[in-house]
Amino acid sequence: MASLTPTEQGIAVWGLQRKASTPDAIFMNTILGRRSDLVNTYMSPNRMGSSHPSDNVSLVLSISNWLGKNGHDVLIITYVAFILSCAFADYYNPEQNQYDHDAQTLFYLPLVIGFAMGLSVQQMTEAQRIAGMLGLDINQAAMGEITDWKHCTFASCAMRALHAVKMSLAGFIGPKEIYDGEAGINRFIPLSKSILDPLPDPGSIIFKRWPALVFCQTPIDVALEIAHRIDDHQTIDHVEVQIYRKAIDEAAIESSYHPCSRAGRTHSIPYCVAAALIKKTIDHYCDFPRGDPHDPLSDQDIGGKANRYLSLLTDKKNANAIIKRVWNLENESSIGWLVAPLEQKVI
Repeated sequence: MASLTPTEQGIAVWGLQRKASTPDAIFMNTILGRRSDLVNTYMSPNRMGSSHPSDNVSLVLSISNWLGKNGHDVLIITYVAFILSCAFADYYNPEQNQYDHDAQTLFYLPLVIGFAMGLSVQQMTEAQRIAGMLGLDINQAAMGEITDWKHCTFASCAMRALHAVKMSLAGFIGPKEIYDGEAGINRFIPLSKSILDPLPDPGSIIFKRWPALVFCQTPIDVALEIAHRIDDHQTIDHVEVQIYRKAIDEAAIESSYHPCSRAGRTHSIPYCVAAALIKKTIDHYCDFPRGDPHDPLSDQDIGGKANRYLSLLTDKKNANAIIKRVWNLENESSIGWLVAPLEQKVI
């Protein structure tokens, strides 16, 4: 895809040591962020919706490096993205009307990108209106057979949002009533009464420990806890998992028992549990997965997780140096050193 629109004026595509047009590069880089499924999850306290705030990290790093932002800028842009991601999850519930849970992402990403690029309030407003006209994602990627397009839903919104920002800068004007008009988004997606009131609490975000759906985290934790007690996995007759309804609806549907894609496997409780253990007559109980605010990951846990994956791209010494600098990102004058391992050719 990068070879179809090569340009030195674009954004670096991670893993290729090559640049592509800005929307194409953003699309591919943000797929990688979701594809690894090393994301966090925000569950709205008012039970409206949910989001993956960390999806924004790939976007922020790509845009910030392209624009020459410093570490302090990156932290501010990331905070804005996280707050808006959570706020729109508090405000909208796309899945209730068969839209993808990332559908509302299309409406806050123009604000994130516009903020990073220094757009005026009016320009960001127009970008948001234009983005709304580029279409809402239906929930087909998560219905029935889960395909790998599930890893592309946020990326699709990010690509369109950047395109909308560029159109706004070029002078295009979107329809005014993108929210409350006769065909506005509020007619199609259930919403709550207010947004940003109260402000979302970033401390309630669940950091996923395993590369799987958030509803699979606790079963994996329990399975790993008891796996070491099993002498011979071949002796297991069956595995019974008792869990709450939402997890069953999301990760124990018919296709979960025969997942045919990577996305399908990461969204399958049967697959995740089978991969973590095979069980005898042993019971273990867990209220919260590691990474939940009730049982948070330590700085050491987070650093270790980052180190494991950085080691695929660079040597241990450099990985440790990068992680050390990330803890003090606000003092860095640029982020070239941070994205350099991502931009090298690995494919």
